[in-house]
Amino acid sequence: MGTRDHSRLNRLRGVSAWVLWAEALSLALAPGVAVLLAYAVLGLLGFGNGWLLVAALIASAVLLLWRLRRFRRPAAADIDRRIEAASHLPHRPFAALNDVPENDADAASDIWAAHQRQAAAALTSARLPVFTVQAAARDKFALRGLLLAGLLAGVVMAGAQAPQRIATAFTLPDWPLPGPHVTAWVTPPSYTGAPPHVLTKGEAVSTLVGSQLTVITDGPARAPHVRIGNDAVTTSTLSDTSHRADATITGSAVLTVGPWWHRLAHWNITAVPPAAPEVHVTEAGVAQGNVLKLRWHVADPYGLSQLTVSFKPVGYPQALTYNFELPAKTGDGKVLIDLTKSPFDGAPVALTLTARNVATMTGSDSPAQNFTLPGLNLHDATAAALVKLRRDIADDPASIAPAAATLERISQQPPSAIDPAADVQIAALGASIWLRNTDVSDVVARLLALALEIEAGPDFLPAQQFAASNQALLAALRAGLHGTPPGAATLQKLLKAMEAAAARHIGALQATAGQTGKPMNLSALDQLANKIAQDEAAGRTDQAAQELKMFQRILNALQNAKPMSAAEVAQSKAASAAAQAIADMTKAEAGLLDATHAGTATANAQGTIQNQLNATRQSLTKLGVDVPGLGPAGTAMQSAKSALGQGDEDSASTAEATAIKNLQNAAAALAKAARSQISLNPGEDGEDDDNGVPNEQSDPNFNPDRANPAAAIQQQIIQQDSKPAPAPTHQYYHKLLETAP
Repeated sequence: MGTRDHSRLNRLRGVSAWVLWAEALSLALAPGVAVLLAYAVLGLLGFGNGWLLVAALIASAVLLLWRLRRFRRPAAADIDRRIEAASHLPHRPFAALNDVPENDADAASDIWAAHQRQAAAALTSARLPVFTVQAAARDKFALRGLLLAGLLAGVVMAGAQAPQRIATAFTLPDWPLPGPHVTAWVTPPSYTGAPPHVLTKGEAVSTLVGSQLTVITDGPARAPHVRIGNDAVTTSTLSDTSHRADATITGSAVLTVGPWWHRLAHWNITAVPPAAPEVHVTEAGVAQGNVLKLRWHVADPYGLSQLTVSFKPVGYPQALTYNFELPAKTGDGKVLIDLTKSPFDGAPVALTLTARNVATMTGSDSPAQNFTLPGLNLHDATAAALVKLRRDIADDPASIAPAAATLERISQQPPSAIDPAADVQIAALGASIWLRNTDVSDVVARLLALALEIEAGPDFLPAQQFAASNQALLAALRAGLHGTPPGAATLQKLLKAMEAAAARHIGALQATAGQTGKPMNLSALDQLANKIAQDEAAGRTDQAAQELKMFQRILNALQNAKPMSAAEVAQSKAASAAAQAIADMTKAEAGLLDATHAGTATANAQGTIQNQLNATRQSLTKLGVDVPGLGPAGTAMQSAKSALGQGDEDSASTAEATAIKNLQNAAAALAKAARSQISLNPGEDGEDDDNGVPNEQSDPNFNPDRANPAAAIQQQIIQQDSKPAPAPTHQYYHKLLETAP
């Protein structure tokens, strides 16, 4: 056998020796490792602790030493036998190769040489033995299977807590001897408003992600190691024997202070992400026209930074989103949202209410119901064409480029007669789209402004000026509710500006309808504004607040006044005359009631008032107007007349009081019909709501304020006079009724 073959066999023997060494070492370590694995099962189940770990380590060390005492270095013969067994070589070729002959006879030498050549040839197929510990032979009771099953069950039961439980189980106990003092605390994020929490020894800590951790050690000259999980925390020196470490908690981990052999402290920290707001839409629906009624409830432990309701047409994922910012408050909320000017009229619209808290977490809720809005009630064909184009662009912003050609066609051939200035603006908007000098939101807004300007005609600017003057006047009066009422000079200046703007606004409306009318007398409105200021200055804020609500409703009636048809004008005049007649009849019936108590009332006096009531009802009926309360008032008057004729003053008094109440209800119904606003807090049927606005069950077929806003003022005063109030208040209303136009 050559030198090269001997070298190969020597390398094979060397590597095989390492295999036998590894097998022997594995057998020596197996009992100790089994003990540690059994302890790991206990740790996964939550039963691990530092001292139990020490016991497990001692047991493992004892078993290791016991097995190492029986450890023997693999002999050369053992290595050869293992190679022969792994290579399936019979007759021990290694032994034959190592043997020497007993004599040197020539014949024997030839035979011996042939024998060794045969052994060497057999060893050419020798190979490295495979590492094996023969677990089945050494573990007769299959305890290894039970151990693996326990590990698997522990991992499943621990779930996501498995890494943390293992880390806790294999953390050595605190050093039993006195050592440096450790103080640690966790400061929750500022948005919680919670104070810092000082950690106690062994405490399981649960805190929000983003909390600040502070560890201070007193005693050692050198700063101990501070780690959160696998990350080291940088420490700073406070003094020669005091050190500080600060870190931000970003996830669950084990906080350890000191080296593994001398743990000063350790805590299991569970990092909890901040909670998102809980948003629930409790009511959402179209209240009237394009006004949406929305109620919601938001719960959040930290406080809101933003609350937004978003609208989007159904079936258009790329459409513009119409957003409204709501008060960022938790709890219950309600609002009326006017979507008249939204670009989604005539199509189903979905809403989403989204809340964002101070922890930057968001939550949202979308009701299952969709809403279809009627949109703007436009009469001008050009304005309607612009609104349709606006809706198409809002639904599909990518269609903005072709819209330029549409605007050019409308500018060249408008569907209706429009002002030249509006024509120029349409052409300019189309050019801006061609030149890409504008974005989709700007185009949508400008199209709406153009449509409203064209629809309003000559009243466009006067209406805007009147709205601005109203806002300035109302703002000054509202400031008085908070202790700063406007001065006399300031109030008169604001009133004059409002009256001038109202005259221009009403004049433009009348000119558009081809109507003429005498200038309005708003002296009653001036007196009411001055009364509000006087009450505010005197500290009668509750009364001033009620008067301010009425004042605002009157201004809204003037702002929303529209030209009417001849039939509507007739209805309005009849309603105004009826309102005055009802006021007269109410006063007359009240006088009759006083006379009945004095014993001087007559049936003829009651008949005169009843005849006036019947005449008023007939005039209203001819024009198709039915005022609730007039019929019951007539019935009560008839009962009072009969009782007076029989001398039954008690029954007459009761019937007269009923007639007065029904007349007041009729006056309130007329005032309600003069307004078209809605409220989020509807009152009882036939009553105004908390804001003095008629409820949604009212559906009048006439609207007196559209032809004669001054008459609407009178209706408002009559309605207020019909409600319970202190005597001085009613005296003031009566004075207004006497001076109102």
